[in-house]
Amino acid sequence: VAYLGTDITEIKAAAAFALAGLFPDAAELRLDPTVIAADIVAFREAAATADHDTVARLYQGEFLDGFVLAEAPEFERWQDEERRRLHRMAKRSFEALAARADGQNDARASVDAWRRVAELDPLDAMAGMGYMEALAAAGDRGEAVAHADRYAALVRTELDAEPEAGFASG
Repeated sequence: VAYLGTDITEIKAAAAFALAGLFPDAAELRLDPTVIAADIVAFREAAATADHDTVARLYQGEFLDGFVLAEAPEFERWQDEERRRLHRMAKRSFEALAARADGQNDARASVDAWRRVAELDPLDAMAGMGYMEALAAAGDRGEAVAHADRYAALVRTELDAEPEAGFASG
């Protein structure tokens, strides 16, 4: 989840009210969810209950992307771990959506779900193959071949290895 869902200007505009929702708890600072809603809470609840459609709607990219606290290595470690954890949750949901779409022969939904899986993990051969197969099943063979070529080039560049046979260019 890349953003809190509430624009920072809205938070500033409601600062007096919002401050009532902030309270220290030992060394932690927490938001009162009855005062300030955060999409990360809804995201976690959706992931925990396997509400994959909600997870897909809420996941917009890396957690706190672009947010940096200077000279805060503990925060950076926490932020990185949260990114990895949320990333895994999102990937599982997109994989489940892809499997559901494939099982229902819903080509468009399959392409969308496999695209999101491949975007989350561009070096994952299963994700790349799933996306390529979904594109081909949807009748977009040209994009399927283009994706195979992009995947093969990425594997060669990033891993200094040859891709699996299904991604052979040529």
